[in-house]
Amino acid sequence: MSAEKINIKKLKKNNRIILETKETVFEIVVISPRRREVEVHGGIQFIRPTTCFIKEEIKKNNRVKFYYNFGGVEETFVTSKVVSATIYGPENSWHYDAIEKSKNENTDKT
Repeated sequence: MSAEKINIKKLKKNNRIILETKETVFEIVVISPRRREVEVHGGIQFIRPTTCFIKEEIKKNNRVKFYYNFGGVEETFVTSKVVSATIYGPENSWHYDAIEKSKNENTDKT
């Protein structure tokens, strides 16, 4: 059984999260757990890896807010609702399905 939420502060530096939302997939790498600082890559917003902060827990069916600096101005990007998330250890030495996708969930947009 998965925890259905992720607290960035409880992870380790260089842990990686593959976060699936209803609309896209993001790769998140933890830079500083204490500061909740991460590097985000994915979707149309983060074409290049971007340093962001996640101030709240990541929870199933909630949206994730990424806070980042763009040209000296703090911006916020809000995702669609979280469907699933897997946490990976350094060099993919282990992984954990922290938020499992429900059997009836389909994120394909056909």
